Amino acid sequence: MSVCVCLQEVGGGHLTGGLVALTDVFTNGVNSVYQSALTMHIVALALCVSLGIMFILFVQRPASRAVIAESRRVAQLFSCLPSEIDVEGFLASTLMAQDGSAAPAVAKDALSGALDGHKSTTGASAHYASKKVK
Repeated sequence: MSVCVCLQEVGGGHLTGGLVALTDVFTNGVNSVYQSALTMHIVALALCVSLGIMFILFVQRPASRAVIAESRRVAQLFSCLPSEIDVEGFLASTLMAQDGSAAPAVAKDALSGALDGHKSTTGASAHYASKKVK
């Protein structure tokens, strides 16, 4: 019994000190891993933000300018069509058709029916070209 008491009295202090040192080493290791993960997340965030800004500047802005120019061109083409043409019906029949082969036939019928009274036999593009020449 005296041997156990002796080991507890003498070894207890060393055991507690060793556990405290081991806890400090483990805590420092975990903190360093978390710090490196935080650094990687900050770098990844900066990279994503810079890539997003570059995408907006170099891809989206030129594309939106092209879309605006194309919208103006289409509006000019539609303004040159005769007033008898049902443009909304023509677009609805073209865009809403589920079958790819049925849509051009329906659209062609709608456009040719509206243009029968005009000199154009090939569609709105020929009518636009004839208006532009005059």
